[in-house]
Amino acid sequence: MSSRYQARSVTAVSKTLIQVEQSLANDQPSDDEENNEEAYTDAESEEDADDSTFETPTEVGYQEESETEDADIDGPSPSKRGRPASHTTHVSSQDRKPSFVTGKDGHQWCTTAQEGSLHDLKNVTTYLPGPIGEARTVRSPLDAWSLLFTDALLKKVVRHTNEEIHRWRDDVESEAVSLPTYNDMNLCEFKALIGLLYFSGLQKASSTSLEDLWSHKFGSILYRSAMSLKRFKFLLRMIRFDDKSTRAARRETDKLAPIREIWEEFISNCTRYYSPSSYCTIDEQLLSFSGRCAFKVHNRAKPDKHGMKIVMLNDSQTFYMHTAEPYVGTVEKEDAESVPSYYIRKLSEPLHGTGRNITCDNRFSSVDIFDTMLSKYSMTMVGAIRKNERQIPDSFKSAAPINSSTFLFDETKTLVKYTPRKNKFVLVMSSFHFIKEADQDMEKPAIVLFYDNTKGGTDFFDHMCHEYSTARKTLRWPLRFWFGMLDQGGINAMVLHNFNGANANLIQREFLKGLVSGLIEPQLRVRVAISTLRRDLRVSIETILEEQAPPPRSAPADKKVARCVLCPRVADRKVRTYCERCHRPACEEHRVVVCSNCSVVE
Repeated sequence: MSSRYQARSVTAVSKTLIQVEQSLANDQPSDDEENNEEAYTDAESEEDADDSTFETPTEVGYQEESETEDADIDGPSPSKRGRPASHTTHVSSQDRKPSFVTGKDGHQWCTTAQEGSLHDLKNVTTYLPGPIGEARTVRSPLDAWSLLFTDALLKKVVRHTNEEIHRWRDDVESEAVSLPTYNDMNLCEFKALIGLLYFSGLQKASSTSLEDLWSHKFGSILYRSAMSLKRFKFLLRMIRFDDKSTRAARRETDKLAPIREIWEEFISNCTRYYSPSSYCTIDEQLLSFSGRCAFKVHNRAKPDKHGMKIVMLNDSQTFYMHTAEPYVGTVEKEDAESVPSYYIRKLSEPLHGTGRNITCDNRFSSVDIFDTMLSKYSMTMVGAIRKNERQIPDSFKSAAPINSSTFLFDETKTLVKYTPRKNKFVLVMSSFHFIKEADQDMEKPAIVLFYDNTKGGTDFFDHMCHEYSTARKTLRWPLRFWFGMLDQGGINAMVLHNFNGANANLIQREFLKGLVSGLIEPQLRVRVAISTLRRDLRVSIETILEEQAPPPRSAPADKKVARCVLCPRVADRKVRTYCERCHRPACEEHRVVVCSNCSVVE
C-alpha cells in the first residue's frame, strides 16, 4: 500500500501515475474476491433482480439490501489501468453490417459506433490528485488531522459534552460528583481521549475490555499516564455532539440530527483540502452497529452484516474520501429522480463541469443518470448495469460464447456484454468509452478492464478503516458514527500528509503512531506538572516523554520505615529498603538486585 503514496508534488505525481495504476488492481479488498460470482448475470435465471437498496427502512429499523455485489471479472489482473497498451478487437459478427436493436422502452442501440458522437476520449481533461491550500504545507500527522478535525469543531463537542456533564451532576445526589473524575472536559483532554481511541485501534484492541487496557499486567502505561480508567469511561458516557434542548425539533425532519452539524463540518473540510484525480468511485460503506437506530440497514453481502450506511465518493487512485452522505431513509430528490441517481448527482456536485469520470456498481447505474451526468454536468460514467433495465434489449439478456464481447452504441454511451465463462456474463455501460477495444492477452474489453481497475476506491478505503478501527462496543449510534468519522479522518489525513515532499512517506501504522503521539503529548505534560501526581505515574510519563530523570537525592541520615513510593497508596506497604540512586523507599517488588560485576558502569 505504501507505494501509492510516493507522490511528492504535482510533477512527481504525474511521473508515478503509471505505477499507481498498475498496483491498484492487485490491492482490492477481499470483499470483491468473496463475491466474485455475484458480478455476473446468470443466464439460466428467469427472474430479474430486485433493487431494494434504497427503500425506506421498515418499522423495526432494518432494511434488506440487494445481495448482488459487483466484483472483478474473472481472469488475470490487467497490467495497466484505463486504456491497455495493446488492443485487439473481439466482437460479434453484428459489427460487419450496421443494424439497430431496441429495448423494452424503445431505446435504440446501434451495433456500430456512430459518427460525430457527443464524447471523444481525446478531449478528456487529465487531473492529478493532490492537496489544496493549507493542506500543501502540513508537516506532521497532527497538522494534517487538524485540518479535518479543527479546534472549532472539537470545541463544539467539548461544549455539548460539558452541558451533559452538568445535567448529570444535577440529577445525581451524591458527594462523589465533586471528585476530579467528574469535572468538565477541556480541549486538551478531549484530544487525549481521541488519541487513546486511535491507540487502541493501532493495537487492534478495540474489543478488549478497558480494565485490561488499564491494568499493569496486560495494558500499556500510555493509557494510565493519559487519564484514569474511571475518567475515560465517564467521558465516553457523557460525550455529546449537539444541543440536546433543541434535538427533538430537529429530529422531526432529520434522523441524523444528533450529529448532523459535526458531520457536515467534517465533510466540508475533507472536500475543501483535496482535489481528486480524473477517476472517482461512488459506493457504500457500512458502519457496523447492533443497537437501535431508525435508519439501520441489513446487507448479508457485507463483512458487517448490519449497521449505518454511508454513500461516498472516493478518489480511485489514492482512495481519499472526497464527499459522503449517510443514508437515513429519505432524501430531497428532484422530480422523477431515483434515489441512487440522487446520490450520484449530490456527491459529485463539487466536481460538476470538470469532465471527471465516476465509476459505480449496478446499484447506482442506469441509462438515465448516465445521460444526465454527461449532458447537464459534463461528467462521464462507467458502471455495471442490471439486465432488467428497460433500455436493455432482449438479445443482451443471455450468455454468448466464452470470452466473446458484443457492443452496442447510442449517441453518448457504449454498452458491452462480456462472457468470461459458460452461462455467466456481465453488462457494463460507459459514457467514457466510445470504441471497440479488447486486451490482446486476456480478450477482455477495455471498458471491463477500466471498470475493474477503478471501482474499488471505496472498498479499499473501507478496508483501511477496518484495519485499525477506533470503534468500541456501544449502544449509542451517534457515538458509533463518531468512531467512523475518526477512522475516515485518519485515512484522509494520511493522504494529505504524504503528498508533502518534505514529509516522510508513512504507511498507515506509522502515521497513526505519529498522530497518537501528537494528540496525547500535551495532556501528558499537563499531568506531569501536577504536584500531587502519584510518583509511579510521574515516572511513567517522564519515560514516555523521554525526559531526563530527576537528579539523585542525598541519602537520608536515618532510614526510617516508610511507604513504598511505587506501590499504590491503598496498598500502604511500609519498608526499610531504599533505592541506592534516588534514595526513595522501595519494596522488594520494585527493587532490582544485581551482582558486583553487573553493577559496574562501563
